[in-house]
Amino acid sequence: GLCHITPNIAVQYRPPTHPRWTTFAGANVDFVSKSSVVGTAAINTPRDDSLSFTSGAIYDLGQFKWTLQGTYTTTALIGHTTQNFYSVGPSLLWYVPKKYAIITKTQWIIGVGANATWGPDGFHLGSSSRVRAEITFKQVMQKLHDATKRE
Repeated sequence: GLCHITPNIAVQYRPPTHPRWTTFAGANVDFVSKSSVVGTAAINTPRDDSLSFTSGAIYDLGQFKWTLQGTYTTTALIGHTTQNFYSVGPSLLWYVPKKYAIITKTQWIIGVGANATWGPDGFHLGSSSRVRAEITFKQVMQKLHDATKRE
């Protein structure tokens, strides 16, 4: 039931003395408007314009990556109401080795995580999972080149 336009910026830092660690921080603004699509807002999710600030860390174990991130979101500065939301969540990512991949030139990533949120809807504990395929621009262009060459 809502339309979101959400520009964001993020930075990361990998300390030279600790190459397995990466820290990151970011901010975004979420401009919310009504939509003709019927929907239900998620628990502890702003239903108004908001600002979010996120920080966290990634620990690199090779094929596995541990992450921890925290986010503070508020509607106080740009929204029509004043609400504050807090979340924290650890996750584990597995970068699937090429020998198990369906398409070997694509990096497949499988992840699981937990998320705790506090906000106007109270406390909520949830989980998440994801499957992601990372395809490079070079791969797409090579496929297009190969397809036009055959014709």
